[in-house]
Amino acid sequence: MFVDCHTHILPGVDDGARTMEDALVMARMAVAAGTTRMFATPHGYTSTYHVDPAVVRESTRALQARLLAEDIDLMVLPAMEVHHAVVAASCQVAATGAKANVSSIDLQRLRSGAALGFGAYERPDYVLLEFPFTSWPEDAGTTVAALHEAGTQVVLAHPERYDELQYHPSLVDEVLREGAWLQLTTGSILGRFGPSAERLSRTWLTAGCIHIIASDAHNAVSRPPGIRAAYERVCEEWGLADAAARCVANADAIWSRALAHADSACQYP
Repeated sequence: MFVDCHTHILPGVDDGARTMEDALVMARMAVAAGTTRMFATPHGYTSTYHVDPAVVRESTRALQARLLAEDIDLMVLPAMEVHHAVVAASCQVAATGAKANVSSIDLQRLRSGAALGFGAYERPDYVLLEFPFTSWPEDAGTTVAALHEAGTQVVLAHPERYDELQYHPSLVDEVLREGAWLQLTTGSILGRFGPSAERLSRTWLTAGCIHIIASDAHNAVSRPPGIRAAYERVCEEWGLADAAARCVANADAIWSRALAHADSACQYP
């Protein structure tokens, strides 16, 4: 039924599932809540975590094998939550005094295979990109434009939780103009990340500028998988069924492109 485009289900690689057993518990919870397909999106290039692409691929294969062995009806494909190379903007200065083109760093990482888009294939059609929580990047628009020009659709991870956007929501307009898709987190819709994130989620859904709803699941307790409850609130309580349907269709589109490039070494139900 649902595609979850943002999860930290791979065991022992970042701040998500700690063990394979934890990952299996999360998988069962996701399936019980209507998720049948999922991207594993461990952190890449944060100050705390960076999961090597080879580890992402191998961990995804191992998880999929266990899901099959345990008869858990969930398909998982590799991806990455790529943290934007914003540090380079303030640190790299050319001899002329001009800032380095940091938007090209994200692009170079994807093209070289040092970062992964959805499906972890060469020159990906979609990438999950994360901006800093505490500041809005000066090069936000040019970053999205550079990736878009190269044929990669940016899915901006959980913008409703960024401090700067909660105070100045109109800042997001520049990345929307450049074609970015915005991904809301189920916890924000359900009020788990506070009233500001909840309010911004509803405002943006009403305005029609949200493209993906995903769990950003990290564990089975405080940040659980499953996106049905969020969709139910959007449709039934907020009366935004059309917005929800667009998000479902967009997630399906990302999955279809990724599945077309799926690693033949993986086995799927």
